[in-house]
Amino acid sequence: MHRSLLQAHLSYKSLLQAHLAQAEFRVAESDLHVAGQRDVVAELEARGASSETARELLSLLEELQALSAAHRDRLRKRLTAYSSDASAKAPRTRAA
Repeated sequence: MHRSLLQAHLSYKSLLQAHLAQAEFRVAESDLHVAGQRDVVAELEARGASSETARELLSLLEELQALSAAHRDRLRKRLTAYSSDASAKAPRTRAA
């Protein structure tokens, strides 16, 4: 692989890896927010208080969680496909 092409490949792959790491963080963060909001809803209901607003927020957090997970999954697929394509196109060395 030509040096500039190799550098571009590594740069793009590094960019995908960085974006995937951010997406993984956001998914983990979303999991924590959803769990915390479920606790809030449960506590409000246990006290007999209105949980309507807390449930609405929980619903929004769950939607965000699903979107974050879907984005992460798309990045994983893109990185896997890119790595597979790059490996297939890489020049092979002959055994001595």
